[in-house]
Amino acid sequence: MREFARAAVVGVDDSTVTIVRNILARPDTQTCLKARTLEAGRADP
Repeated sequence: MREFARAAVVGVDDSTVTIVRNILARPDTQTCLKARTLEAGRADP
């Protein structure tokens, strides 16, 4: 979380990009994101 907070202040560098890519590559993260996307698509207007 510290890295993300720092990136918000000073900008994104290569290490931050690597961290985000590693998190997004995790199967649990992908499953969670897919589920949230489906839930958002079913929301009532």
